[in-house]
Amino acid sequence: MRRLINTKLFKLLEQSENESETGDLHFRLAYDEFVNRVSDLCTSRENPMANLFTLAYTRLELKSHQCRLSTQGAEKNALIADWLNKSLSMLDYALQWVDKPASGENKEF
Repeated sequence: MRRLINTKLFKLLEQSENESETGDLHFRLAYDEFVNRVSDLCTSRENPMANLFTLAYTRLELKSHQCRLSTQGAEKNALIADWLNKSLSMLDYALQWVDKPASGENKEF
């Protein structure tokens, strides 16, 4: 269930809560890796229910980071907030897609 949690993106998010500077390039590369893992998970035919729970669990962890971030200074964390929002949007879309694999309703992905 921690397949998407054990990524560079989560490591950067955790570091950024304690440090003041994490560059956009680091987040961009980590986000790309995260999206690729989400894509792999969504297109995997192995254990679809476990994949659904992995996506939901990851989304909850990201929301937790987002809540902690909202209690800190907004200006300092604008970059982190941007990458969190992108990641959450990606997971929302992935959860919708994975929830409808057999129906053929996921033609956009």
